[in-house]
Amino acid sequence: MRILALDTSLNAGSVALLEDTTILSEEQIPPKGTARELVPTIQRLLKGLAWAPRDVQLVAVAVGPGSFTGLRLGLATGKVFAYATQATLVGVDTPRVLAEQVPLEGQFVQVILDAQRGQLFVANLARAADGRWTSEVCESADETCSRPLQGPRRDIQLMDVESWLANITPSRILVGPVLRSLAQRLPSDAQVADSDCWEPRASTVGRLAAGDFRRGRRDDVWALAPVYGRPSAAEEKVRRLLQT
Repeated sequence: MRILALDTSLNAGSVALLEDTTILSEEQIPPKGTARELVPTIQRLLKGLAWAPRDVQLVAVAVGPGSFTGLRLGLATGKVFAYATQATLVGVDTPRVLAEQVPLEGQFVQVILDAQRGQLFVANLARAADGRWTSEVCESADETCSRPLQGPRRDIQLMDVESWLANITPSRILVGPVLRSLAQRLPSDAQVADSDCWEPRASTVGRLAAGDFRRGRRDDVWALAPVYGRPSAAEEKVRRLLQT
């Protein structure tokens, strides 16, 4: 199965082409260049492998939480590509992607993402016996809370930075790009994944989507939506105005 995988959920983006779970090609997109470079990067990678767009059978897209603009860009691009080529679309949560990049010895992972305004998105994941990651509020990786849904998610917490720092436990491996700005404030007994794991990779999105596809997962090209995790600043401002 030929897979096009996209990740634009955080600062830097990436595109990968896979044959089943084998990575054939992957390219990083520099921060702030995603909107300009995403489509040309897809075209370049397809040309490099002599794939026509219709050779792609599965489009895998990271759905967040993360950057509002990046999520909309990646998902819109993935949807248009899947619709135009009649490929299957599968969305993958960004916390799952980051947890998957932690070495196999890690059984309990806490993914931390920058939610802006002094807050963090926090997701606790555990590795099941079959190797798959599941949120600890779910009994299995197949429950609804482990699937891409729009709006706040009960398996993703929104926490103030200070509150999160005060509640770090050494039993969990921490991973996420926001750790770069928080590294000096972590307790001495905190377990931190290697920095190579901190940024989501499109190839990981593709491998997870391939596994979901084999287990029967299919997402509706019209219904799949980003996991924003919180209302935008504009939405929160309107809400406050309506309450006054």
